[in-house]
Amino acid sequence: MINQFKTFGELSDTAAAYLNSLSYGSSSVDSYTREWRYLNQYMKAHNIQHYNASVGAQYLADKVGDAERKALPRSQRNRIRAISVLSDFAETGSIRKRKKRQEPRHLDGPIGMIMTEYIAEIKHASDLSISTIQSYHLYLSVFLGYLNKCGITSFKHFDQAFLINL
Repeated sequence: MINQFKTFGELSDTAAAYLNSLSYGSSSVDSYTREWRYLNQYMKAHNIQHYNASVGAQYLADKVGDAERKALPRSQRNRIRAISVLSDFAETGSIRKRKKRQEPRHLDGPIGMIMTEYIAEIKHASDLSISTIQSYHLYLSVFLGYLNKCGITSFKHFDQAFLINL
C-alpha cells in the first residue's frame, strides 16, 4: 500500500481529488463517490475500520455475486469499476485506465473500401495515436454494419430519403 489513509473518508476524498486532477467528468466522479459512500455504510455495518482490496472484493461479492460481468446490468458493472478504482488508488496511489477492447469488423464492399482509404489517408496526414486510429476503424465498422443491415451496400443506394431517415 503506497499511502496509509487514517480514515475511509480521507481515502475517498483523496481518490476523488485525484480523479478530478485527471480531468474525469463531474458525473463520473459523483458516480464513484456515491458508490464509495455505499461501501462506507457497508464497512460500518460490518465493523470494518480500514479499507483494502479484500474489503472491496467482499463488498462486491455481497452486492453483485459471482455472475459473469458481461451478464450484469450497467449499474452493477459501474459498481465494480468504482470499487476497482478505489482499490487501485488505495494500493498504488494512482488509477489504471481500462479500455474495453472490441475488435472492429473488416471493412468490406465499396463503402468499406472508401472507409479503409479514409483511415489510411488520415493516418498518414495527421499525427494521431494508434489508439485513435483503431477507434476510427471501430466506429466506421459499426456504421458500415448498420448500412449493410439497411441494405445500403454501395453509394448508389444512398438517396435523399435514406439520409433524411438516418
